[in-house]
Amino acid sequence: MASARRSPVNSGRLELADVVMGAALATFVLLGFASGAGLTRESDLRVRRKVRPRRNKRVTRVATAISQIGAPHMRLILAGSLALACRKRGRGRPSRIFAAALFATAVNRTSRLALHQARPPKAGVHHGLDIYAYPSGHCFAVAALMTAAVRELSKGESDSTQRNLAAGGIATALATGWSRLYLDEHWIDDVIGGLSAGLGVGIAVTGA
Repeated sequence: MASARRSPVNSGRLELADVVMGAALATFVLLGFASGAGLTRESDLRVRRKVRPRRNKRVTRVATAISQIGAPHMRLILAGSLALACRKRGRGRPSRIFAAALFATAVNRTSRLALHQARPPKAGVHHGLDIYAYPSGHCFAVAALMTAAVRELSKGESDSTQRNLAAGGIATALATGWSRLYLDEHWIDDVIGGLSAGLGVGIAVTGA
């Protein structure tokens, strides 16, 4: 009978995942406090000047299309699509992908009760807790879903397949972050905070 104990390799991977999760969630919390204290204002404005939001109409249309990936009405569809892919490939647990979406939404909404950073000047009209910028809900949701999906779909796959899945997940999350900056919906700390929180939640939900 095979030993139930983890191999040194699997144990090392778990420890690395724990470190990444802790660092990601710590970044989310620390950036939240920093933004609330106004410590990120200078860097926010500097990055916004570099990005030049909504300067080009064509680029704005591209950013709008990319941003839809993390829109509230698309998150369930994205989660369902990723879970279906997971089930068809017979890899991992599809339910964990839905759990990542639910936890990301819950943490995002809860954090806005305490963190009241105003959105950039060209942001659209928002209501309720969505008037606050930190963290980026789009980035939070996409990062959580991508992290959970990559971790579940990678189980039992070759190293090259795992790298390709990871690259696709990272590219999707970063593209979402760029779109939120270009559309002037968020500051850079909102984006980094959302991506970090999503990474942490994705790892926490999927576990070993």
